[in-house]
Amino acid sequence: MMRMLPCLLGALACAVGTVAAQDALDLDIPNAPVQKWARNGDTLYIAGDFSNVGHHTGALAVANRVTGELVRFPDVVSRQIDAAISDGQGGWYVSGSIESLSASRGAPLAHVRSDGTVRLFPVDLSGGVYDMAVAGDRLFLGGNFTNAGPGRVSYLAALDLDSGELLPWDPMADDVVQDLEVVGDQLYVAGVFANIGGAPRGGLASFRVDPLMLSIWEPQVSGRLSDVSVHGGRVFYIGRGVTVGMDTFDYLAGAVDATSGETIDWRPSDIDFQSVRAVCATDDGVYLGGTFEVIGSSARLGVALFDTTDASLLPFNVRLERDVLEPARVDRIFVSGDDILVEGQFEEANGQPRLGAAVFDRATAGLEPWRVDTPHQDRYAVVADGQNIAVAGRFQGVNTKPRNRIAAIDLVSGEVLPFKVDFGEPTGTPLGVNQLLVSGDRLLVAGSFVSVDGIPVQGLIAVDGTTGELVLDFDPGITADRYQQIIRTPHGLIVRGAIRNEGFVAMVNESTGIPLWITPFSTRPGSTSYVPLTDTVVIVGRNETMDPLTARDGLVEFDARRGALTPFNPDIENVGATVAWNNSLILYGTRSMFVEGVLRRELGAYQRIGDEWVFDPSFELARPSSPGSISTIRVLDDRLLLTGVDINLLDGYVGYRGTLTLPGLEFCTGQLLREPAELVDSLKDRQLFEAYRSIGAVWSLPDEEYLGEHCRIDLDRNCTTDLFDFLAFISLFERRDPVADFDGDGEFTLFDYLAFQSAFADGC
Repeated sequence: MMRMLPCLLGALACAVGTVAAQDALDLDIPNAPVQKWARNGDTLYIAGDFSNVGHHTGALAVANRVTGELVRFPDVVSRQIDAAISDGQGGWYVSGSIESLSASRGAPLAHVRSDGTVRLFPVDLSGGVYDMAVAGDRLFLGGNFTNAGPGRVSYLAALDLDSGELLPWDPMADDVVQDLEVVGDQLYVAGVFANIGGAPRGGLASFRVDPLMLSIWEPQVSGRLSDVSVHGGRVFYIGRGVTVGMDTFDYLAGAVDATSGETIDWRPSDIDFQSVRAVCATDDGVYLGGTFEVIGSSARLGVALFDTTDASLLPFNVRLERDVLEPARVDRIFVSGDDILVEGQFEEANGQPRLGAAVFDRATAGLEPWRVDTPHQDRYAVVADGQNIAVAGRFQGVNTKPRNRIAAIDLVSGEVLPFKVDFGEPTGTPLGVNQLLVSGDRLLVAGSFVSVDGIPVQGLIAVDGTTGELVLDFDPGITADRYQQIIRTPHGLIVRGAIRNEGFVAMVNESTGIPLWITPFSTRPGSTSYVPLTDTVVIVGRNETMDPLTARDGLVEFDARRGALTPFNPDIENVGATVAWNNSLILYGTRSMFVEGVLRRELGAYQRIGDEWVFDPSFELARPSSPGSISTIRVLDDRLLLTGVDINLLDGYVGYRGTLTLPGLEFCTGQLLREPAELVDSLKDRQLFEAYRSIGAVWSLPDEEYLGEHCRIDLDRNCTTDLFDFLAFISLFERRDPVADFDGDGEFTLFDYLAFQSAFADGC
């Protein structure tokens, strides 16, 4: 199992002691999975598909409006939140794909309370919720959704907050609802519908909240309205295809009376209405947001304030900037006490870094310190509640720093380090990092890339371990399309790669990269292993050939010191990988693997006897009627860790998608087919089973007895120990879950952090 971040949690524990549920943990994580990692002291190098690394928050990041400090909601593990609103009590109603540590199933709606606990509303919705509004004990939903349950409704619905169920109310909207606003006992609805509540209403309507019924209010405007704001007895709107009286406008910002529905003569001049995307009416005036840069002869970058009565331009002026090619864009504007919050696409606000969200003083237009940066494409909602501001979307971290597929994290502080590798994007093979290897004060990187720092390279480089800059005196001199593997040996570095899809293995000097020897292959190898017992390199794959005179089919072994072939020429087919273990060479591959002419469903092995490898027919798994396939084998001290599908032993059936160690019978599974099995809760709603409850009969063990222990540090129960187990421990500790009492003293203190750190370092 991966033993990742063994010192991180202890360092965090020393810094924060016994963490309260609302304290933020300064932990930087990437925005996509990590495939490779290497450690050098207190520095952890990671590589994967990520592009940014930042503070871990989950899909809901909340920061104090004044200080900008993060507030953490540990029970929310949602991967995506589409919309969010304040509950008025320090919590939030959210919609999307919501999951929680305390529930075994997800839901499209939830209430995240101020203490971080979550109540899920498992209603049956299909489609997206664009906006929500609260009125008493009712939560109104608008969007592009349908409800498949009793009393099927579409586009607009009401949820009873006491029961958690949708009300039997069908407002009969015939198209999408974009925006909702509750004022007094009225619910104002804007969208692209033509009919709603059984009456013609062109994109704008209102309902009485109690009882739920369409108001007689009939605005003298129709169109595809995207945003409304009600203030001072007026309903301000923006939209497209808007008809007012006898006139139709492609785009328009206007107002109607909130009581009579009559059109009000309020229409800003000298502005391109097509560039307007948001409206917010306040005592200060009416804020409009969009992509405009000039109004009349006055510069206004993305935000402008207009007089509520005559629509004249007011002095309020902020500076939002994006880049030289595109103007800044504001999509939403909210009032938060003495401030306004703007959200959209911009990189600077009043000359300071702000990635898409900023808070300004309403009186002075000065920028406030609040800052939560997320990529625009991953940010779906920004909302204020007076004390805090929440950002929701499809992210796991905020205030991120750009890191292209490789980064370094300080294991003491948990923060991403300045280390940065400037890869150039290849035109053919996708950019990828396949392996990392620490070499003194350098980091060796193997993968598919063509340049670093603007200098041409060939997929195997050394970079400075502190800065990430290319080390120029390391140059393998092999013109390769990609490098896939690095193995340190006493004789130098074994590197595996490909040249125009033809594989090769080479020995290079670790300091200079200069090749000592190179061995080509007619096809690329599948797996390379160094065998310390014999100082040899073993390569397995499909139909490799050293040269026409000395053919090797499926497996090649050569001397690591000289690159010369050894006499070992076994009869094997379809072997996918190999691993050296003690005096054995373990082979595994596809379901139709043949070793020495014998069909091996799972495994094959050779024992080292004297100077020769001798086939060991006793090393095998059972041959089930439905053969399985092993994915990986790793050496753990004196045991082998097997992962795969339908793993079988001679003693009986083990399970599906299982992980098994021999000979201790330690067993972890993602789905056990034998019954009965006990379902347990876990992070991200993974449905996992406690295997030892049902394998006793298979192994002829006494009932409820299990020779091995479930991996205690695998807290998210995914059969791998990694960063997510740290996050699971933190969540369990903050909830005072007995599982987090790692020192067994019945209390939750710093010593539990230290005990978990020690257990994690020891591994499973």
